[in-house]
Amino acid sequence: MNENKGIWSALTNDGTILLGLSGLMLVFFGSFALFLSFSGDFLPHDAAAIGFTADQLYLISENLVKFMLHDRAAFGGVLLSIGTLYVWLAFYPLANGQAGAWKTFCISGLCGFGSFLLYLGYGYLDKWHAVATVFLLTIYLYGLWKSRKLIQKSQPLYFLPDIEDISLKNTKKLASLLYHIYAVGLITAGFIISCIGVTTIFVPSDLQFIELCSDDIGAISSQLLGVIAHDRAGFGGALFTTGITVWLILLNARFSKSLWETLLISGTFGFIPTIGIHFYVGYTDFLHILPAFIGAGIFYTAIIYSSRSGKG
Repeated sequence: MNENKGIWSALTNDGTILLGLSGLMLVFFGSFALFLSFSGDFLPHDAAAIGFTADQLYLISENLVKFMLHDRAAFGGVLLSIGTLYVWLAFYPLANGQAGAWKTFCISGLCGFGSFLLYLGYGYLDKWHAVATVFLLTIYLYGLWKSRKLIQKSQPLYFLPDIEDISLKNTKKLASLLYHIYAVGLITAGFIISCIGVTTIFVPSDLQFIELCSDDIGAISSQLLGVIAHDRAGFGGALFTTGITVWLILLNARFSKSLWETLLISGTFGFIPTIGIHFYVGYTDFLHILPAFIGAGIFYTAIIYSSRSGKG
């Protein structure tokens, strides 16, 4: 590297560092959300909007606070997951000039940043979230613009798998099938959770755990339902984005050791907090957590079956 080149120019030269930094920032935000969840605290602006700290609200309804912390932890885990995928996309296929990686960033970013607008459905504008989103979006878009020159040749982006790659006949193709099912599961779950977040907010098992109805929760504070909906819709949007990203990676990237490792880390980051927080807070309704266990089973079976091809 030319030592006379400025540091800013060196860092932003081809955009991969900026896009990788976007992924690392998501990992940081996710880690911070997990820290708050397991420490039992609300963010200051959330407490200000609700009018109660976590400790004060705990005195009104212990399970309501636990439910809110469970949503925030699940959201944090998914941010860790998508951030890991972004780091891999930036420093491997995009750095190697693969057009599919750049297009995946475009579509994934549209889904992820676009999900912020879900707040229009529940009416609570999280100003801290808005500032962080604008800041991250600026880095993301600049990274996309700078990295466009890396693309060596125009290549189509594939959205549907080759039917020959989906088979039960051998281990490698079975793993491919399971990975695709895993991605579809993330997309479907993310879409459903987002819809719930901007409409009813709760499912029946939620209210059974909280031991309050929606009207009772809304009576505690005028902004309380909005804050809860924000976390739920945010989790759904992040989950949907993760599924889209995994789907596009599976269809457009060469399966490699680094991809296998990234999928393993990303999936583990997503499943452990999402499942673990339910047992931590005591929300162990069987049907509520069953989809997460099914998803984890499918995912780790795919990881095991693809271990040889991923490391080959």
